[in-house]
Amino acid sequence: MSSKMRTVLNAGRQFAIGLSLVLLMTFAWATGSWNSTANADSLGNSVKETVRELDQKGKSALDEVTGAGTSSTIEGTVNRATGKVQQESGETGASLKGAAKQAKGKAQQDIGTVQGKIEEVSEGIEDKSENLIDSIKDFFGDD
Repeated sequence: MSSKMRTVLNAGRQFAIGLSLVLLMTFAWATGSWNSTANADSLGNSVKETVRELDQKGKSALDEVTGAGTSSTIEGTVNRATGKVQQESGETGASLKGAAKQAKGKAQQDIGTVQGKIEEVSEGIEDKSENLIDSIKDFFGDD
């Protein structure tokens, strides 16, 4: 199994664990298993943090497999589409929120594009530097 496939499987596993935690918390809340609001808040914050971490790991895994900036580009596309729907709803508040969300989505897409370009440039620089080192070694006869 390739390392990319292992990375994707690990990201999926981490997502499943996070989802299980959210479902467990929801079940416990719905059945009244918690007697203390403080315990519920504490567990809720813990679950939120776990979900954030898993989200970040999933994005990193996606970028590793598909190229830097892919997750930002996808997230930006979703935000732009959501913003467009909100903006076209006709409600003033939703329209303003929609315009802001569209702008946020555009910025995220641009960030994703820039991240991809930076990765391409850095790979090019790395290749050129390796070629230079090889040329120097060849010149001095160092193997």
